[in-house]
Amino acid sequence: MIRAYIREDLPSLSLAVYLVDQQDGERPSRILRIIEGGDATAVQWADLPTERFDVEPTLRIGDSEARALLEALAGHYGGTTDMRTLRADLDYERRRVDELIALMGAVITNGMRRPPRRPPEALMRKLTENQP
Repeated sequence: MIRAYIREDLPSLSLAVYLVDQQDGERPSRILRIIEGGDATAVQWADLPTERFDVEPTLRIGDSEARALLEALAGHYGGTTDMRTLRADLDYERRRVDELIALMGAVITNGMRRPPRRPPEALMRKLTENQP
């Protein structure tokens, strides 16, 4: 399985990116290398030594370039890097769940005193208006 590891390199204000071939629970066995050659640039897997080692990363990239790459990958794979959008989505879902819990609590409480009744139409519309 191909895995990516990132190590922050503070002196150079960059990230070291390691793309390795690693089976679950084992040490990485190979690392992806980029062999620069102008138009003939290629990628190639290189074996890693079995003893402890300090290996050059597959790629060194600046922080701003890494953020731009993250946004492009998130957009390509359907994710989001904007935490405000993600937080707003979670807050909206939390409100829906809180309203549902309040409704269920009211139904249970009222059901103990009298036979169950249908919730008011206005409340039913509100609970179902934003469903996909």
